[in-house]
Amino acid sequence: MAGKMSHKKFREMNDHLRKGGVLIICPAGKLANWSLSGLQEHKWNPGFLQLCYEK
Repeated sequence: MAGKMSHKKFREMNDHLRKGGVLIICPAGKLANWSLSGLQEHKWNPGFLQLCYEK
């Protein structure tokens, strides 16, 4: 889901959720990095929040 998402892909994901499906989302578009000081998150893309709200 990195970068821009097409409207078609967004609709497919919404349909999947409405049918009771599950999505695993990395809000930054990639996994966090592990270092000796702990996990280092990348900047999150706020667009993923659109999937969290039921219409």
